[in-house]
Amino acid sequence: MSRRWTLGVGCGLVAALATFALVSAYDVPPPIARILAPPDTEGSARVELTLTNEGDDASARLHQAVVNVRDRLEARGRDFAVSSYGDEIVVELDADSEAEARDALEALTPTAALELIVVADGSAYMERLAQHVAEDTGAQAVGIAVDTEQWRHDESGQVRSDTYLTGPSSDVLEDYLHALWRADPALAPESGHAILLGQREAHTGATTWRTYYVIDENHLPPSSVAAARVDFNPMNNKPEVLVELDAEGGRAFGDLTAEIIGRKLAMVLDGRVTMAPVVQAPIRGGSVLITVGGDSYDDMQRKADDLVATLRAGAVSAPLTIQKFDYVGAAAGSGTRLALRAGFALLVGLAAFGLGFGLGLVLEPASAG
Repeated sequence: MSRRWTLGVGCGLVAALATFALVSAYDVPPPIARILAPPDTEGSARVELTLTNEGDDASARLHQAVVNVRDRLEARGRDFAVSSYGDEIVVELDADSEAEARDALEALTPTAALELIVVADGSAYMERLAQHVAEDTGAQAVGIAVDTEQWRHDESGQVRSDTYLTGPSSDVLEDYLHALWRADPALAPESGHAILLGQREAHTGATTWRTYYVIDENHLPPSSVAAARVDFNPMNNKPEVLVELDAEGGRAFGDLTAEIIGRKLAMVLDGRVTMAPVVQAPIRGGSVLITVGGDSYDDMQRKADDLVATLRAGAVSAPLTIQKFDYVGAAAGSGTRLALRAGFALLVGLAAFGLGFGLGLVLEPASAG
């Protein structure tokens, strides 16, 4: 065999074997890592995300969303790769099951936007809406009812009240209200107001949903969350999330609570009311406590941990929507990655063969002379 063939074949074999061994034994940067990772017992998921609304700053918002997605997955200790193509974000991560993969991806879609919104109690509009609902057999058929609550401000003794609707789920309430407003626009919320939904624990212990009629204005400046951690209620030992605001957010929170003493302040996360306590006095400490619901203690703990990780990663500038989801099981995923690693090593080997063969062409004339 001529020298050029000997050098070409030798270089190609050494390069291919070395490449295959390296990509099987060591981590390599994404996106190659996701393709060439060693076989394991986990499957892998691939999801495509898009921003749900666009604008002139879509490119900047997409870049920020990629950063937030990475931060959220890192906070949860996931093995992942994130990249963007055009106006889409592509996420690949390992998971033991499809259910685990979907659960992890659920944390990517919330905006993590925390808002402070004043409840419009004693509203004549809600009285009209409640009267209509009370007489509507269609509302009763789907489990929607009317309720009223009262509270007293400790220092002044002033009594306030609020009328609201209840339903078995958020979907039932939303579907009913949207259909009602289409049929009778006069029953839609007044200008500058909105109806938000939040969970409510019934006397039976079951979780239902209720409405909050609010003044549609957020009083918390953007990116005001400085820190977040899981805390535990000393009365029932249930997990809660304690949010520390930055200086600007703390001042805004203190000024707002000083203005609305005796009224309810809704703490809203991703458009849902997490709690709406009565403001008894100005709150100047710059801390906000958020309660979390759940079917069990473990479920509440998981939701609290996820919320903390999401808040720490920061708010996404616009909601993300899952456009496509693919999950590959452990066996298929391992076999595919093994084949791709071998193919990658073969390409490197062919390149090395070409270099070795070329080197042989240069050396052969020299040795012949």
